Amino acid sequence: MRLRALLLDLDGTLLDLDGDWFLEEYLAALSEWMAPVVDPGRFAEALWSAAIPVMVDRAGHPGRSNRDVLWQALSDTLQVDPAVLQERFGVFVDGDLTQIAPGGAAREGAHELVAAGRAGGFKLAVATMPIYPRRVVDERLRRANLQDVPWDLVATDAMESVKPHPAYYQELADRLGVSPPECLMVGDDYFRDIAARRVGMATAYVGAPQPGLDTGPAGTLTDWAHRLPALADGTDWPA
Repeated sequence: MRLRALLLDLDGTLLDLDGDWFLEEYLAALSEWMAPVVDPGRFAEALWSAAIPVMVDRAGHPGRSNRDVLWQALSDTLQVDPAVLQERFGVFVDGDLTQIAPGGAAREGAHELVAAGRAGGFKLAVATMPIYPRRVVDERLRRANLQDVPWDLVATDAMESVKPHPAYYQELADRLGVSPPECLMVGDDYFRDIAARRVGMATAYVGAPQPGLDTGPAGTLTDWAHRLPALADGTDWPA
């Protein structure tokens, strides 16, 4: 099988940044920003409540983006017009995002792997958790100095499914115009990233050792950069 698409997780994979910490800081900053519209504590509570249906929906919500589902749920809970909420939110994401969980840099081998993917003719996707607008994902790509890569796809809240559900990985493949078996998903999170195997994708685990868990093919980003040329011409297979 010839691989045609390289799907790359962001936080903890390409970028040396704790994604859970970033999310906590992001939500805290957003909740405070929404104060003129709704009490920060009430907004934070409603946000988590609204996010749960999005996060646990294994089938996704075809025809409705994660963004629309989330903001409608927020509006229903808070009894605030979703247009009002999203207008305030738009100003937030257009502002200075550099101080939200500041820091982070490219992990060793990240640039080498992306360059190998481009050289091999792979379609390239940032396969991050699709709960942020593009502006927020771009900020984290900037920290890894990968903002100028001509990505074929960047997973954002415009998607209709989330990790680790099969619908997410199928949606990525569909948007890239390839079949799941033609994709290599690279990530550091066993539960969120290696779940791509459920739809027939090849996987490359680049996280910390997980004794007792079948992570499948593993190695460093540099290891996979060196292996990509053979994967591109079908002479090697991640097994």
